[in-house]
Amino acid sequence: MHVPKLLPPFETLSGWIGIGVNNTDSESWSKIFKAFIDLKAQFPTISLAIYSKNKANFPKKTPLDVVLKVSDTPATVLLQDLKLGTIQGVVRGSLPSSDFLQCLIKEFSVTSFCRIALLESASGHSFWFAPVGIDEGNSYQARKQIIEESIILLEKCHLTPNIGVLSKGRVGDAKRGGFIMDSLASNQTLVEEIARKYPNISIAHDEILLENVVSQKRNFILAPDGVSGNLIYRTLVHLGQGKAYGAIYCGIPFKNLKIIDTSRVGNLEEIEGAMILALAM
Repeated sequence: MHVPKLLPPFETLSGWIGIGVNNTDSESWSKIFKAFIDLKAQFPTISLAIYSKNKANFPKKTPLDVVLKVSDTPATVLLQDLKLGTIQGVVRGSLPSSDFLQCLIKEFSVTSFCRIALLESASGHSFWFAPVGIDEGNSYQARKQIIEESIILLEKCHLTPNIGVLSKGRVGDAKRGGFIMDSLASNQTLVEEIARKYPNISIAHDEILLENVVSQKRNFILAPDGVSGNLIYRTLVHLGQGKAYGAIYCGIPFKNLKIIDTSRVGNLEEIEGAMILALAM
C-alpha cells in the first residue's frame, strides 16, 4: 500500500473511519473493501463504518471491523456520528457532492470553507492544491483564505510552505484580455500581501507556469479560480497519470474535524489515501 507524502508524521493510525456510499454495485463495494483491507494490514486497529441508503449487493462476508449503517439520509447520519465522536474521520466517498455539502452546511453552520487536495504528479512529486470545487476561490478574499488555510495545513504537516500562485497568463500576456490583466494584477497583489504577513514562508507568483510545481518543488499550488482548479485536477488525475489522495475540508468549523472529499469515481489509491487522511490529519 502506498502511503501519500506530505502528511503529518505518524507511526500508526487508529480509530473508526466513516465513508459514504451511493453506488451500491458490487464493483464499488469491492473497491471500498479492498482499500480497507490494504490499510488494515498495515494499521490493524482501524475500523470502517459504511453509510448508505440501501444494502443492495452488500456482500454476506465482509472484512472484520466493518459495519453498514443504512439510512434515508446517509450524509446526515455520517456527519452526526462524527460530531458525536462515534467515528474519528469522514470520507465522502460516492455520496452526491450537492447533498453532502447541504448536510455539511446544516450540521456545522458553515458559512465558508475550502477544500485542499493532496495530489501527485506522474513524476512522483506530491503537492497540496486548491481550489478544486468550481464555486471555490473565485474572489480575492476567497483565494486569500485558501492560502492562509494552506499555510496552517502545511505547518501541521511539519513543512515550510513553498507556495505557487497561478494566474490566467504570463505578465507579458496582460494586454491580450481584460480578464487576463485582472487575474495577473490581483494575484500579484495577493502574493505581496501574503509575503508581508508571513515573512518566513516562500510564496511566488508563478503566472501561468503550472510546471513550476515540480521545477520549484512547490508544496502548495493555488489555481486562478475554481473552474481552472477543477480542470487541472481532472487533467492531472484522469489524463495525465497523476494521483489524487482526497481533499481535506478546511476552515474554522473544521478545525478539529477530519472530513475528506473524494471523487465519486475515485480509484483504489484515492480511496486508500482519503482513508489515511481521515485519521492522520
